[in-house]
Amino acid sequence: MTVEMILKTSGLTKKYNNKIVVNKINMTINKGDIYGFLGRNGAGKTTVLKMIMSQASIDSGSIDIFGQNLKDNDYKYKSRIGMLLETPTFYPKLTGKDNLEIHRRCMGIQDKKRIDDVLALVDLSTEGNKSVSKYSLGMKQRLGVARALLNSPEFLILDEPTNGLDPVGISHIREIILKLNKERNTTVLICSHILSEIEHMATKIGIIHNGILIKEALYKELEEKNKTYIQIKVNNQKKAATILEQKCGINQYKVYEDDIICIFDKLDEAENINKQMLINGVLIKELRVNGQTLEDYFFRLTGGEKNV
Repeated sequence: MTVEMILKTSGLTKKYNNKIVVNKINMTINKGDIYGFLGRNGAGKTTVLKMIMSQASIDSGSIDIFGQNLKDNDYKYKSRIGMLLETPTFYPKLTGKDNLEIHRRCMGIQDKKRIDDVLALVDLSTEGNKSVSKYSLGMKQRLGVARALLNSPEFLILDEPTNGLDPVGISHIREIILKLNKERNTTVLICSHILSEIEHMATKIGIIHNGILIKEALYKELEEKNKTYIQIKVNNQKKAATILEQKCGINQYKVYEDDIICIFDKLDEAENINKQMLINGVLIKELRVNGQTLEDYFFRLTGGEKNV
């Protein structure tokens, strides 16, 4: 089965005042991906997006989008893309509907009903006739998402879409993205500096740091690699395995050399595991919890503390 490539960058590089801010980025997004583009503030995420959207020139390297090489001022593909880039701006004295109407006409979208559709999608139906100057920051963010969806895009690009949103708003945006991806097979590129905001929906992760893409992998691969587990070292490995299954009800484990067993199930029952081994005559020489969260992994790769 041939996989359709939506976006591919090769050696993508950008300089500002002789300083390299994006350094030879090679990233690949296939149709149906929800690509989580992660990096600390200032890592180069937004600059990459601006080059993809021809809002910033490419100093070297190339971008292929929908299978075609992107050249400066090539706008043919933009009707197939929806974008929320940084903090969205609107005409403050106009209503939400009026702002979307201007965008509809600029994009050449014929279906006027799309405005009501996207407002409903982001839960702004009752606010559409209100002046944007009266919108909260979170409402403006949701209106920005609505604008990005107006042309029913095949490829949706979102830069920090949950800025200014409360937990309910964040959950709502997540539900919208998952619904579009599942029902319409919409491909999504979502940028964030907070892994926890996208880890429940991303199928692929790219981590950028100081302008360099230091990691790109399927989300499930990273999840497996960073899975937390209990590691025990015993004096009778075969008997210990039997006890895990028959006495503790644990089947998700792996047996390794040097009498080591790694347990991936019932991680909150370390005390009971130790007790059952002791009762049934198996000595645990060592017991420890290994692994790290994906958020720990992200901060280990990018360095520094979590409060970014």
